[in-house]
Parts: sequence; structure tokens; C-alpha cells
Amino acid sequence: MALQLAADGNDPLAGAREDGLDEKEASQVTRTTIAGLPAAQLIAQDREVRMHLTWIAYQGHVYRVTGISARRAFETYREAFARTAASFRPLRRDERERMTEVRLRPRPARAGRASRPS
Repeated sequence: MALQLAADGNDPLAGAREDGLDEKEASQVTRTTIAGLPAAQLIAQDREVRMHLTWIAYQGHVYRVTGISARRAFETYREAFARTAASFRPLRRDERERMTEVRLRPRPARAGRASRPS
């Protein structure tokens, strides 16, 4: 599963096209809503993998939620992919207030010293 910013805008299908979806695939997209937000979904595949793709428009951006698996295992994960995409929603104020930022600061390794957390 992956969540990525796919495009700017308020139309999930336009965002999917900007994200690289071709017209043949775009004709197979299903428009829907998730948490009251406009969304578009597509099941796509190539020779090795199947993907559950969901584009969701929120506050001037289109986000893509991608579930990917080997073709033969896709049905095992399909519901989990759909549930994960359906869980996208705006944060509530109390959730936003509880968020804290954590920053990692890289430190250069010294010659001859094994790299390990300090």
C-alpha cells in the first residue's frame, strides 16, 4: 500500500490523467466518494501485478492510494486494499492537535567505526 500526492486540483479523474492514466484506462475508472470526498477507482494490471488504484480529491490536491500485489494473490488482498482506500478522511481537530513532529538527524560515520545507533 502507498499513499502519494498525485496531482493538484479538485477532480480525481483529471488528477488520475495527470498522474499518467491513459484514455483507455480512464474509460474504465469508477467515480465514487470516500468520506464525502470525490474519488475515482480502477483495478489495473500488467503481466506480473494487479493494482487497486484510488484517486481522492482533497483541499486542492489529488492523492493516490495504491494497493499492489502479484496477479495470482490479488484477490487475497483486494478487500484490504479497498478498506485502506476507504479509510482516507480529513483529520479531526483533536487528531491534528495531538500530532508531533519527529526529525531524524543524520550523523556521518567515522572511518573504521561500525554504524550503529548511539
